[in-house]
Amino acid sequence: VMISVEAARRFVEQGETAASAFPNVLVAVTTTIHDDQLEWWYPDREVDLVRDFQPDIYLPCDRPVYAGDRPAERRDTIRRYLNDLADVTDRLSDMPVAIVPLVKGVTESERRQCYQTFRDLGFDRWAYYCAQYFLYGNRGEALVQDVHSVVQEGSPRGLVLVGLQSGSYLSRMPAEVFAAAGKRWIDQSNLRNDALDMQQIQRHYGTWKRHIENILDGGQTRLSDYVSSGVIAYGD
Repeated sequence: VMISVEAARRFVEQGETAASAFPNVLVAVTTTIHDDQLEWWYPDREVDLVRDFQPDIYLPCDRPVYAGDRPAERRDTIRRYLNDLADVTDRLSDMPVAIVPLVKGVTESERRQCYQTFRDLGFDRWAYYCAQYFLYGNRGEALVQDVHSVVQEGSPRGLVLVGLQSGSYLSRMPAEVFAAAGKRWIDQSNLRNDALDMQQIQRHYGTWKRHIENILDGGQTRLSDYVSSGVIAYGD
């Protein structure tokens, strides 16, 4: 299961860890949250959160980088993001947490800064945030092209997509995409349908989950170190 860093903070405030909140489940925490919430977070707080919550996987230090930003602003944001990533990685080196860095950048040259730092830090499995492609209309075609570009440019061992669980788009992704996190599972399981009991909801979810797993199993690199199946449910 993947939850936001904000949700993880609420669990910590209630005295929970990842293991107590989600027994026998692999837990990922992501910083891909609203920009106004991100302003509260910085390396010290992120490190404290991981030490207190003890997730299995962490997507740290997200920083907003938009095509509408000036190139100099994007470069500065990416530079600060990579510095924070290196800081967090070093300070969590004694923790049994798998860090999955986020690829940032609008242009290839911007993204290559990320690829180089990821290699320097020893990361060959990365994450890519997809939700922004659907905030104002549907830019799914651009997303497919951009994910292929990331794989061709950076040659990651594996890539997890955050904010995308559409089977039609996942089926067109490169083989390096091994997992997808998002909130589509809520609708696909009919979780909010009060007319259904939990067993019916679980059956709906299981059917949908197998469909997505079959898509992700179509030659994709599977990262058994991180997940036992290709689908990561995502939600608070």
